[in-house]
Amino acid sequence: MLITIDVGNTKTDVGWYAGDKLAGRRSFNTNKHATSDEIELALSAVANDGCFSVADVQAVCVSCVVPEIYRTLPKAVKKIADAQNTKIEYCFINANSAEGLNKQIYDVAFPAKDEVGADYIAAVIGAKAKIDGACIVADMGTATNLAIINEDGQFYSGIIYPGVETGIRALLGSASALSDYRIKEPDVVCGKNTKECLNSGFIFGEAARLDGIVQRIWDEQGYKCPIITTGG
Repeated sequence: MLITIDVGNTKTDVGWYAGDKLAGRRSFNTNKHATSDEIELALSAVANDGCFSVADVQAVCVSCVVPEIYRTLPKAVKKIADAQNTKIEYCFINANSAEGLNKQIYDVAFPAKDEVGADYIAAVIGAKAKIDGACIVADMGTATNLAIINEDGQFYSGIIYPGVETGIRALLGSASALSDYRIKEPDVVCGKNTKECLNSGFIFGEAARLDGIVQRIWDEQGYKCPIITTGG
């Protein structure tokens, strides 16, 4: 069994695969100050919830954009494996581990391969499994990352801007009168009260921003291509 762990700035997603199929997933809040013991407890709780048996785990693959977790997560996995007297292969997705795939992942003209984050690399690999050729992957989380993949199926550029939840936290942190706001799917574009206005602004505003920037990408590259959206 393969376990995949996606450590984002806000949430950590754990998925487990039976063969090539995703059998299930769980999420918990990312705590960049967590010790290896705390991470071990969080991962063990997922397994102990009946999701999977540690004895069946052969490998763990991690995409992580939080440097502090990058150091503590391998220790947590080792503790879990040692407790079950089993061996688990472990790998991080990063520019170095993807070195053997460079010709497949990166456009030859891309100048800053060492700066490409694990989230971008994972997005490109995932997109290549779905689409043969050009596409745009919009990964929406703390930040919204757009990975732009050319007609040869290679990552050649990207765009990063603040995500929806980041915008919400920034606004609510500066406007005390809005402190009890909780985002929900808008019923109307033109709001008739504060919450309706906020829902419309955040959701439809993000949709319009994504639509607009995708159109600019298409205009610049001279052709349209599919869009893949992901994130959490």
